[in-house]
Amino acid sequence: MNNTGETKKKILVLLGSPRKKGNSTTLAMEIAEGAESEGAEVETLYINGMNIRACQACWTCQEEKSAGCPIDDDMQIIYPKLAEADCWVIASPVHWFNMSTQTKLWLDRCFALQKYGKNPFKKRSPLP
Repeated sequence: MNNTGETKKKILVLLGSPRKKGNSTTLAMEIAEGAESEGAEVETLYINGMNIRACQACWTCQEEKSAGCPIDDDMQIIYPKLAEADCWVIASPVHWFNMSTQTKLWLDRCFALQKYGKNPFKKRSPLP
């Protein structure tokens, strides 16, 4: 809780650039600093430094009694953080007219996210 009695907002910043000090990281860190100055709890993850394997399109995560994605990698650490956060900041440079490969790997694996919390996108809203 902050000093007004409200629960702190949890912000998860996902850095999708292979360059730790690139432009998208610089912009994301400005957002993080602003959120922290308003009392939010901010956690930053550098996706390129994590072990995230490609989705195997096995659809196991979509089965009725599935416990989630069967791939044992760092996404298993990220899923609960995504489910708990009030807001996500996804920062990616543009590579060949699209998001970075690192960001795309993460995004594809979010296919399983619904198994890690009830409707994980429901409480998310764009920042004002």
